[in-house]
Amino acid sequence: MQQVGMMLRQPTQLYMPLHQGALGHTIEVPELNEDSLDAFYYAALGATDYVINNKQELFLNQLEIFKRGIQNENTNAAVKDYLINAQNESIGRPGVDENTNFFPEYYILPVAKDLQKNDLETYKMVQYLLRNNVKVERTTASVTVDSVVYPAGTYVVNMHQAKRGYANLVLYDGLDVSDFNEMYSDTVQNFSAMRGFDRYISRSVGAFTGKTEEVSGVTIPSTNLDQSPFEQNYVIKNSNNDAIKAVNELLANHKAVTLLENGGTGYEKGSFLVSRSNLRTVSSKYLLDIVPFSAAENRTGKLLKAPKVAIAGATAFMLKDLGFNVTTDTVAADVLINSGTNLIATGKPFIGYGRTMLKTVKGLKVLPGLDYSTPVNKDGKEDAHEGLFKAEVSQDNVITAPYADSEYLYTVSAAYITKVPEGAEILAKYGSGADFFKAGWWPNNEAAQDQVLALTYNTDNIHVTLFANDLMNKYHPQNQFRLLANSIYAAAPAATKEDGMDNGVNEPEPTTPSTPWQPSVTSTPAPTVQPSATPTPAPTPTVQPSATPNPIGSNFTDLGKVAWAVSAIQELAAKGILQGVSDNSFAPLKEVTRAEFITMIVRAFDLLDVNSPAAFSDVKASDWSYGYIASGVKNGLINGVGNGKFDPNRAITREEMAIIVSNALKKFKGKSVSDTNAALANFKDQATIAAYGKEAVALLTQEGIVQGLTADTFGPKNIANRAQAAVIIDRMLKLN
Repeated sequence: MQQVGMMLRQPTQLYMPLHQGALGHTIEVPELNEDSLDAFYYAALGATDYVINNKQELFLNQLEIFKRGIQNENTNAAVKDYLINAQNESIGRPGVDENTNFFPEYYILPVAKDLQKNDLETYKMVQYLLRNNVKVERTTASVTVDSVVYPAGTYVVNMHQAKRGYANLVLYDGLDVSDFNEMYSDTVQNFSAMRGFDRYISRSVGAFTGKTEEVSGVTIPSTNLDQSPFEQNYVIKNSNNDAIKAVNELLANHKAVTLLENGGTGYEKGSFLVSRSNLRTVSSKYLLDIVPFSAAENRTGKLLKAPKVAIAGATAFMLKDLGFNVTTDTVAADVLINSGTNLIATGKPFIGYGRTMLKTVKGLKVLPGLDYSTPVNKDGKEDAHEGLFKAEVSQDNVITAPYADSEYLYTVSAAYITKVPEGAEILAKYGSGADFFKAGWWPNNEAAQDQVLALTYNTDNIHVTLFANDLMNKYHPQNQFRLLANSIYAAAPAATKEDGMDNGVNEPEPTTPSTPWQPSVTSTPAPTVQPSATPTPAPTPTVQPSATPNPIGSNFTDLGKVAWAVSAIQELAAKGILQGVSDNSFAPLKEVTRAEFITMIVRAFDLLDVNSPAAFSDVKASDWSYGYIASGVKNGLINGVGNGKFDPNRAITREEMAIIVSNALKKFKGKSVSDTNAALANFKDQATIAAYGKEAVALLTQEGIVQGLTADTFGPKNIANRAQAAVIIDRMLKLN
């Protein structure tokens, strides 16, 4: 890559070389004067001259990069000296040693509901890749890779291709470049986090060979209402941006939509209730997650009407695209967004996001006691920090309940709330732990950990909802657009009888019964089983109660993709060591948190002591896991993460899981490792196992309790799922 002119612009550095293959530059001038114009002119001439005199070398360099991609070569050693930190020290590629390829073998994009939380954005991602000439394949049959069963129709990005660099740029987690004192522009790509879909990684060579076909185009399916069991009313789950567009279209046509205040079987609070006949008017236009709603269910909620929203600037376009009625007239608006702050005191609902709005609202003194802080760089400047960070999201408010309780969110103006006004409800807090900051440029981001991220205040005729992060930026962080949409629905006036919202008409029940339906798991970050918009194999019929109750665990209907773990799950469930997420669902591929895994271990050895204390600031005595965490600590099985915290809701890594099980084996089974080095010899990534975890991994490997992710890698920092946890505990208990 060649640098030309006054400044190399960050997006060019990220985008152009990887997209085109070899060369990319941006020319910028420092001042709007004749000298700068001359500099621009001669820089352009110099660049042109360079290309003319070096075109063969540039062409061969481009072919070399394409060749490396097609062969998916490990180039860590070749590029190590060119990848530096803020101190100009060569650091190489992050997270891997020289012997482990930075590029995976595959990125996997499933659309099956038990593996994917947002199939809409997955289809869009595939379309995006194809538009940018990245090759995408699709499985033609069920394939088991790294203990996960991917059904036919799963999209696969084989990284043996010329444009692997571009594919990796948009699908990779990203880099934390916060050690630099300045950054020109945004750095975060990470489409899976920014758009809100699940993507999987595999380093297993040839895992999909002969089991895929190349994809030339993708059409996003719509919602087939007739494939869902018949009811006169349905819930539109608040799970993707199509849900917002569909609701806004219904409201624009005076169709009745209720914002539900309670969750139910297969949906969360903050979802939308509509009649079947009204839903039919939009179902063919959008990909929606719908759930049949029986007459016996709780329909308490807010009857919506189309709100008029005042917002200025480029973000107005984004809200228009979601279907909102946008205006610049703050007086006529029903809801104000980052504008019309002079009307807050009059009682008009206001939604603000970003550092500037925190400063403005604080200055108005309409929220008594509100205060905030902003991390600064080494020069003490409040620059436009940006990045992906972990947030803990409230499940008790319609604004945030549709999201998982732990989400990665985004900001471009780092700030956090330090003082919450009395009477305000906290909607979200910044997370904590080693995985708090995923990617971006945010010096001193650790200062935000455990601080308040968002709140809503409805007291004394003041209606304000504030987010410290930026909900919208250049149309990229689409995963958090619904936070703004939900805030609008919650703040806007409810519909009344005078608004004449149309409830639709009852439709005749079809004479042919529809396919049996399995409810999705509610209020969890795990992918859920929902009615599919495209034809899928019929779900397993619901088990009918018999005279003799089935053993606990035998009713789980979602174990088909983890056949290797079925017996362990059923046996442990029958013993009460594991529990399903509902009567018929186990969610085997859901991530396991630290609290959940220590609970399983404590149950396995019957260690629960309700009188044991847990001295962690983030574990409350009222928490369901309090006694299990306390008992695990008491028995020396687990410790906190430092600074008086336990981090109970963070997904547990394979390395952490190994340490806990190893402690149990030593204490209750009298086991010890005979030769740590020998046990780890087959793992090429053993250098990435923490020093304090090597003995534990060695012991579990020696005893045959764990195996590598592949034949020669352990994957210590990979996240464990519920099926894997079940198998490990089952093997542990069966050791002599």
